[in-house]
Amino acid sequence: MNPNPGDIFTYSEMCQFESFHLRRGMNFRLKPDYSIVLMSACSDSLYTDIVQDEGKTLLYEGHDISKRKGLKDPRHYDQPMAMPNGKLTQNGLFYVIAKDVQKNKGWPEPV
Repeated sequence: MNPNPGDIFTYSEMCQFESFHLRRGMNFRLKPDYSIVLMSACSDSLYTDIVQDEGKTLLYEGHDISKRKGLKDPRHYDQPMAMPNGKLTQNGLFYVIAKDVQKNKGWPEPV
């Protein structure tokens, strides 16, 4: 398989191609050269992720907060930028890269 911008693969195809069982929606630099983002292309998806510009731009809702006791619907809460110990979450890692690109201090993250 030779992926190109905008290609859409099934979950099984992605796992087989990556030789890894993908468990998160956002996977920042799971491989050294690129990151992996899983999204649903189904019309009834819970999230409104969009691919634009012939696969060059992804509008992605990001990670939800982790499921916790007493939290009815984690989808209504964004994952914070950092964990209590200060380590960046997946949202935080992608956010930092995006902000660096906006400031002309880095390159867009290949996904």
